[in-house]
Amino acid sequence: MRLILGILIGIALTIGAAYVHDMNIASAAPGGGDAAAQATTNPAASRPVVNWDVLGAITHDGTEWVRAQWNKLVH
Repeated sequence: MRLILGILIGIALTIGAAYVHDMNIASAAPGGGDAAAQATTNPAASRPVVNWDVLGAITHDGTEWVRAQWNKLVH
């Protein structure tokens, strides 16, 4: 029972995270400075999550941000 509950929660979190990401991209797309700046650094990260390439770009950006914050904290 715990396994099934864990799987269902994982599915819900995955779909929820993709939904939140896609809604943030859609609301900042037409003339937003943040979306335009992000599109110049990694154009795949500014698209809706529809395939593995876009997800990989988003994950890469997230891990790079965490690494930069860790390096600021430690050094």
